[in-house]
Amino acid sequence: MCSSNMGEPEERGMHTILDAQASVASTCNDPGTPQNGSRYGDSREPGDTITFQCDPGYQLQGQDKITCVQLNNRFFWQPDAPTCIAACGGNLSGPAGVILSPNYPQPYPPGKECDWKIKVNPDFVIALIFKSFNMEPSYDFLHIYEGEDSNSPLIGSFQGSQAPERIESSGNSLFLAFRSDASVGMSGFAIEYKEKPREACFDPGNIMNGTRIGADFKLGSSITYQCDSGYKIIDPSTITCVIGADGKPAWNRVLPSCNGMYWI
Repeated sequence: MCSSNMGEPEERGMHTILDAQASVASTCNDPGTPQNGSRYGDSREPGDTITFQCDPGYQLQGQDKITCVQLNNRFFWQPDAPTCIAACGGNLSGPAGVILSPNYPQPYPPGKECDWKIKVNPDFVIALIFKSFNMEPSYDFLHIYEGEDSNSPLIGSFQGSQAPERIESSGNSLFLAFRSDASVGMSGFAIEYKEKPREACFDPGNIMNGTRIGADFKLGSSITYQCDSGYKIIDPSTITCVIGADGKPAWNRVLPSCNGMYWI
């Protein structure tokens, strides 16, 4: 009698364990949430999907959607859950975004050459806002150019912890080049960019057989042209940046020209 009574709880315990195993085996495991990212969806039954998205500045490595699949008695996600990384370089064209050094906020790797090109709508300029900046002084650099590549005018080269709070372009594109040497890696940088309406006219350029006086293209500023010796200016010599008929900054007149004196 005693041995019979003692066996009943053990049998019930075995049923509990088997039921739990069957319950666990009927769904996919929790795939988790990627670091520096988020997910949408919690159901893990066969056929259910979960979608992933990275935080601004991070790029998704893998597929953004995974599906719970059943194969015989196995339950698994297909494909594997993605990860989010701060990548080395890229092209950005939206009205706002974030640029991060590789592996941010972890130290960036040695020997990296990463280029980012930002291009916004033609009637806008770009504002860079430095949120974090920490690089090895004298060895690692972030070069920023006014234009679409490294042949464009250099705005500045930044290192250490010395970076401006804000940089604003004069045109609609910027080029950022990050270079790290083969040794120490620091936490790097986090930079936001935003497009904003132009508050200046485009560079009007030079004229043949003449020179330009002035380099400020902001609203209300003026540029004056003068002709080389032996040439005479045609049309007013000064142009001014004003708000045009379309509500955007524009020069108030066409550029003057320089004609040889014998034409007069």
